[in-house]
Amino acid sequence: MTRKAFGVKCMWWLPLGMLWVWVLVGSSVGCGGEIQVTLPGCEDCPNRCLRESDKAGKCVACLNDKQCQTESAPTNRCTDENVCVCGTDKDCGNGYCNISTGRCVECLEDKNCQSPDKPFCIRSLERCGECKPGDIQGCAPSDIQVCVKGTQQCKSSGEWAPCEGWEACKNCPSVPCAVGEIQCKSQNTVTPGKYVVCEKDQDGCPVWSTQEKTCTGANEVCDNGACVDKSCPPQECTAGATRCADKDNIQTCGKDSTGCLVWQPKQPCPSGATCSDKTQTCTSCEPKEEVCNQKDDNCDGKPDETFTDLGQACEVGKGLCKASGTKICSNDGKTTVCSASAGTPAKEICNGKDDDCDGTVDNGNLCPNNQPCNNGICGTPEPGCADGTRELFTNMQKFPLITGCKGYFRGESLRKSRTNQSCGASENQACPAAEDLCAKGWHICAKNGDPNDLKTRVSGDDCATAGAGLFVAASSHCINSKPQCSYMQSGSLPCTPGGLCSEAICCGSDCQKGTCTSAVWPNKTLCARPKSFIGCANGNSFHGSPTLSGVLCCKDTP
Repeated sequence: MTRKAFGVKCMWWLPLGMLWVWVLVGSSVGCGGEIQVTLPGCEDCPNRCLRESDKAGKCVACLNDKQCQTESAPTNRCTDENVCVCGTDKDCGNGYCNISTGRCVECLEDKNCQSPDKPFCIRSLERCGECKPGDIQGCAPSDIQVCVKGTQQCKSSGEWAPCEGWEACKNCPSVPCAVGEIQCKSQNTVTPGKYVVCEKDQDGCPVWSTQEKTCTGANEVCDNGACVDKSCPPQECTAGATRCADKDNIQTCGKDSTGCLVWQPKQPCPSGATCSDKTQTCTSCEPKEEVCNQKDDNCDGKPDETFTDLGQACEVGKGLCKASGTKICSNDGKTTVCSASAGTPAKEICNGKDDDCDGTVDNGNLCPNNQPCNNGICGTPEPGCADGTRELFTNMQKFPLITGCKGYFRGESLRKSRTNQSCGASENQACPAAEDLCAKGWHICAKNGDPNDLKTRVSGDDCATAGAGLFVAASSHCINSKPQCSYMQSGSLPCTPGGLCSEAICCGSDCQKGTCTSAVWPNKTLCARPKSFIGCANGNSFHGSPTLSGVLCCKDTP
């Protein structure tokens, strides 16, 4: 009896005496579905049980195609060996299905390889590589100036082998000749001919030897860089010169059996190389003008080396249309362009931004009733101080929504509501609430604990350099400094009476860095007098040295 796969058949034939009977052994089944087999060895796979003997089975990956198929592999199939394999490319995500092996692979042919760094399919490995095995190309180390290029061969793994055979340039004053070259020192009628040879000096630089040599044959003359028989016809080539016989073969100029210089029989170029009409040598690289295409067009071992700004950061567009990218090759390869694309201009509005991307912020007639637009605000800038004079952020055009107002105030919480009294001009006229120094329609900054009340109106650098003095907001600079700085609690900054974190946030050149420095501006938030323990809830322009100059006032927003 042949072995059957449970889960495929509903019944099992067994001999009983001279009769064959259908028996259902150790299973529960509905003949319209799969058998649930409970033979020993199949406890964990009742619907994937393959019978090994009359009393035992084993779990397998599949008994039919359906058991292999999932949402990500909808065409998987089950082999005769009960193994799930791919059926089509649909089962392989970004890869490809090798139907003959049932494996998902990176590539089956070159067109499957989309990366410019690995454009070739190494079929034996079923993955993409940077070169075809056996190819040869000219090369040179990227960090060394070479005078003789080397070569490198593509390995079976599709990777270039190390560059070999290159020679580094020497610090030579001049290069008058190539090592081994002959220079005739006698007329081509004089026998025996005289010549000198190009050789390396003690520094490795090529120079002409000072000692003349004599042609070995008594009837030889020196002609065209070689010793040849005097009876030779006019020389057709120079000794050692090369030329292309055709695309795949090369010829070298050398002596024939009579000692005359002639073109020698053609020789095939090395595997992977062809004969270049431009250089008249065998090469795997045909030199041509370098273009921007991630290739070594001029065969110097360096792709795109003449395009020195490749990969550098760049920007396109102005204002809100400005976009950042990097320099990449243009489509025609003649130059570089920025990879970014500028945004689309919008209608200019009074918001402190260059909406129409013309390079100018808030230009044009943007406000109703011909009001001016100043730094994103329609209307004439306001001083913001109760006495009509600013002492900090004095450039109202640049800072229309924040100012520093000088004056005296008593030791009360900086968040105490304004009394609307005229006060603060002298010590005898100290304000009962610090906010009384702010004009109507303005409030002491950060009074509600929101750090954005400061952050959206001014930068940390502007806060520190806006002018002399100590001008404070109604907020302490942190919540807790142990074990690390804590800043936010339910979205608000506190106004605590004492401790290392209690000092009020401060703007002005006399402010200092406290224990914690990132309450509003990361690592740039300043406070009035660090570690003085006179906090936001004890704001007092009469205490400490130097004394507080005034308060920071912010324009109310609708």
